[in-house]
Amino acid sequence: MKKLLEISLGVVTSVGGFLEVGSMATAAQAGALFGFQLIWAVVLGTICIIFLVEMAGRFAAVSHHTIADGIRERFGFNAFILPLLATLLVNFLVLSAEIGGVAIAAELATGISFQWWALPVAFLAWLLLWKGTFGLIEKGVSMLGLVTLCFVVGAVMLRPEWKEVAVGAVPSLPHHDTAKYWFMAVSILGASISPYLFMFYSSGAIEDQWDKSYLGTNRAIAGLGMSFGGTISVGVLIVAALVLGAHGVAEVDDYNQLPLMLIPIFGFWGFVLFVASLAIACFGAALEVALQQAYLVAQGFGWNWGEDLKPRDDPGFSLAYTLTLFLAAIPIVLGLDPLKLTIFSMALTAASLPLTVVPFLFLLNDERYVGEHRNGPHFERGRDLRHLARLRAGGSDRSAADIRRHLMQLLRDILDKQVVDREQVKIGKVDGLVAELRRGKPPKVVAIELGSISLARRLGVVPGRWTARLAARLSGKRQARPHRIGWNKVRDIGVDIEFDIDVRRTRIFSWQDWLREHVVGRIPGA
Repeated sequence: MKKLLEISLGVVTSVGGFLEVGSMATAAQAGALFGFQLIWAVVLGTICIIFLVEMAGRFAAVSHHTIADGIRERFGFNAFILPLLATLLVNFLVLSAEIGGVAIAAELATGISFQWWALPVAFLAWLLLWKGTFGLIEKGVSMLGLVTLCFVVGAVMLRPEWKEVAVGAVPSLPHHDTAKYWFMAVSILGASISPYLFMFYSSGAIEDQWDKSYLGTNRAIAGLGMSFGGTISVGVLIVAALVLGAHGVAEVDDYNQLPLMLIPIFGFWGFVLFVASLAIACFGAALEVALQQAYLVAQGFGWNWGEDLKPRDDPGFSLAYTLTLFLAAIPIVLGLDPLKLTIFSMALTAASLPLTVVPFLFLLNDERYVGEHRNGPHFERGRDLRHLARLRAGGSDRSAADIRRHLMQLLRDILDKQVVDREQVKIGKVDGLVAELRRGKPPKVVAIELGSISLARRLGVVPGRWTARLAARLSGKRQARPHRIGWNKVRDIGVDIEFDIDVRRTRIFSWQDWLREHVVGRIPGA
């Protein structure tokens, strides 16, 4: 019964969270321009996101890693940095578009220009993240998004030719405006398969402490929730095709045209329903995208993170979503057209998808992650501990080829893994290794290194030197060297590497202590 309740609640919140400014704007434009002809793009995007969301939940439940964790650990920091920067940029544009969507809804409701609403919207979103919990963000706000079902009701009330709707679900060549047709198709796919959707889902699975017992729940939520969300997008497209076309709107180039979709169906309440749908859908998406930006940065660099933690306990994570929200409001404050920003960001999202989806698909086929569920979590842990025993003992004499192979295994198994202290506080990632190379014997690990200096050195000598100089100038000469932890302090190697230290008694968290004392701690409610 408990699992059934979780499935029902998960499906409901998925419906509320699926439709956001990108899905709404692209579906409306596609319907106005091409009638039912681009329904197939919505269907294809929905099928893709069903599979990606299911895989994201399965990956998190089985491996206890988020997608960002897994990509960095599996492929290394140098390969992780490009998807990280690309996703941060795309998410930033999407977040700005979502804030713009809420601001437009406020303008429609009050007559006050959307530019004046951008900062208040960002502040309200920040306040909910600052004071709220993950359950409130995931379920409370998303459930309000059920108001978007009005588009499905409207589509049914318009009584379209369902045979033509079915024909539109089959891919076809455009009858006119070929370039615009394919641009809209790509934009719809970008809106449906936004990386933040499945990456946020994997982070949520970790926040909710999913394990293998949730695999069935995950499949149900992914399949039913995303299907219902896709149905709402199809409803938007059908309503736009039948209503906007009848009013002579051949192209949607202003948000003020969109309320026309529901007014002929519901009268004055159609206007109210549209404004509520736009505001709630965009606001819920803004919360999720802002959180995902913070998740991505914190998970990528191994910081402590969690929406259920107080801001004082994860100052880096809290500062990340704070800066993201207020910076994303700036383009809207400056008067950038939210609709044009939305369409552009959706097309850019589709173009950037391979940078996150391809490495994620590799992770799903790596037995060290997803394959563990067949043998239980002790398989990988036992292998790691046997490897650790060899590292500590030093091993026997080996050939040069064996030593090279041993070194590669060492880098694969330890470099870029999450590091925690004895209290399970996330310290950072294994950014560097200090090893003793001995003739005829496998390398012996002496210590690990953490911090920006070690990361910069992996990008090259010059970045490493510049980062060390900057650290020395900002924090003194003591901070001009990487943080080291002796390998003899290792307590356990599993999903994370646990060291027998108390991070509070080290200088590893000096930058977080400074943030806590001088920035985060001074904000009420921290």
